[in-house]
Amino acid sequence: MKLEKIIIIIIILIIIILLIIILIIIIIIIIIIIIIIIIIIIIIIIIVIITTVIITTTTTTTTIIIIIIIVVIIIIIIIIIIIVIIIIIIIIIIIIIIIIIIIIIIIIIIIIIIIIFIFIFIIINGQLSLIIIIITFFAILSKTSDLLSSVSSSLSD
Repeated sequence: MKLEKIIIIIIILIIIILLIIILIIIIIIIIIIIIIIIIIIIIIIIIVIITTVIITTTTTTTTIIIIIIIVVIIIIIIIIIIIVIIIIIIIIIIIIIIIIIIIIIIIIIIIIIIIIFIFIFIIINGQLSLIIIIITFFAILSKTSDLLSSVSSSLSD
């Protein structure tokens, strides 16, 4: 019975680790999106302030041309900032996916080693309930790996 509890604890720990990693990815993406929105809002406020100041002080054609040039430059800056942030997000996601894959590979190797020892123990002691737990665990593991692979493929698209 002690061996069964150890396997269940290992399964729960692996699921918790995977959930924490997924949660971290979501939090990072949300933070980056919030930063992008804040930057855009600040830039728009600056554009509005500059244009209102220039319009209230003078209304000649040269000032209107200057306003247009300033607005165009600021729009270009916004676009560049957004592109850079998107590239950073993509790089972060790729790094996190690679880390997840490495963690999963390490976990699978550890599990395989544990299961080999457990099967040897089962053969010696003849416990059938452990085999059922192991089969269930592999089913859960394959479903989580399918989910992660579908998420990573949708991100790469």
